[in-house]
Amino acid sequence: MKTARVLSRFGPKLPALVEAQLIRSGNPTTPVVRPRRSVAPLLWVMAVGLAFVAGITLDGYF
Repeated sequence: MKTARVLSRFGPKLPALVEAQLIRSGNPTTPVVRPRRSVAPLLWVMAVGLAFVAGITLDGYF
């Protein structure tokens, strides 16, 4: 039953899909190394947050 569902879904494209998958599995690609994210935006957010908290805190003193 499961085989019939697969055949009805993929039909004539099934042999090409299987062949492409076998070729891909035989020739694995090297994983793409993602560049490291910059820390600068995080530092800016932390600096602005610290300035905001300092402003709120010092507002009560002056």
